[in-house]
Parts: sequence; structure tokens; C-alpha cells
Amino acid sequence: MKATKIASAVAVAAFAVSGAAIAGPGWTFVEVGYGYGDNDMGNIGPGVGSNNGNSVYEDGTKGYTLDGSLSFGSMYHVALQYAKGDYYEGPTWLSESERKSYSGIVGIHPAVTDATDLVLELNYTKTEYSGFAEDTLKDTGGGIRTGLRSMLSDTVEANAFIGIQKTDYKDVEVAAELGGAWSFAANWALTADAKIGESETQIGAGIRWYLGQYNNL
Repeated sequence: MKATKIASAVAVAAFAVSGAAIAGPGWTFVEVGYGYGDNDMGNIGPGVGSNNGNSVYEDGTKGYTLDGSLSFGSMYHVALQYAKGDYYEGPTWLSESERKSYSGIVGIHPAVTDATDLVLELNYTKTEYSGFAEDTLKDTGGGIRTGLRSMLSDTVEANAFIGIQKTDYKDVEVAAELGGAWSFAANWALTADAKIGESETQIGAGIRWYLGQYNNL
């Protein structure tokens, strides 16, 4: 009788573990990151910084990012993003400018499964290039991004997005993004991402702090 009770308890525990769902990704967080890439003015309209309609700016970028995201309701979020870094013209990286960008984002993230969210976002972005051609260039625009964020385990997230962006100086540009996060402590995660677009290729890494009750460890 005792052995039967023990066996039953083990069976119940095994069922509970096997049936336990992995929680979805957290949406309320602050993240600091650093990025590096090859990014020209790229895909700009004819006559704007171009030679016969072709971009003449082949540049590199590097700098810091600060992101904040806030979830509300059951599937909505808003976010703010700030980036500041160096912007170089030419293969010798001799002509240096500073670039600052500010983005506001609104989005929805309905759950596809317990561990995966479908994401749809709209953004408005303003960018300033100081020292560019001995002047300050301001560029504004917006775009849309969609994709998936999925928890592969309690501590590992993978995500993939595709976005379309249009600004005052750039034609419509499509970019693909891949990324992930690894939670190494309660509410803390290391992140990595890569972005490949028509005129830019960037990689980045960061550290994220989840706010509120999110705790996947």
C-alpha cells in the first residue's frame, strides 16, 4: 500500500513537470547595449547625398543604445529607444560624425502559444547627424515591424523580425532581424542581435533588466 502511494505521488509529479508550460517572454524591461556595423546613408532618394542617384556614403557605425519597454493590458506594449554613437564616412574611417536617434514604439503581442508571442509594432524615429558635411542633418520617419518572440526554455529566448522603414531622406527599406536573450539571474538577461538591411548590417549585445514580477529562474 505504501509503495502504491509513493508510485502514485511520483506519477503525479512527473505529469506536473511534463505538462508545465514555459512562460512567455517578458515585455517590461530596461536594456543597455552596444552595437557595431556597416551602415551607409543607404537607399537614399536621387539627388540627396548621391551621385547620379547612387549613394556615395559607405560608412561604419558604433555606439550605445538605451531601450525601455512597458507592457499593459494582456497584449499591448509601448517602448522608447535612444541610440548615440559615431558615424564614419569612407573606408578609412577618417571623417567622423555623431549620430543620435530617438524612437517611439507602440505594439501588440498576442500569444501564439504559452511560450511564443506574435509581435506587430509601429514606430516613429528621429535621427540627427552632427558634423555631417560640417552641418547637422535631421531625418525623421516611421515604419512597421512584425515577428515572433519565443522562450525556448525558462532561460533562453529567440526572436526574429522583419521591418519596413521610410524616412525623409531614405526610400522604403526592408530589414531582417535575429536575436536572443539568456537569463543568467533573476530578472537579468544578456542579449544579442543582428540586423541585415538593404543598406546596413549591424550586430549588438546588451544587458536587460526585467521589471515587475517577471522572474524566469
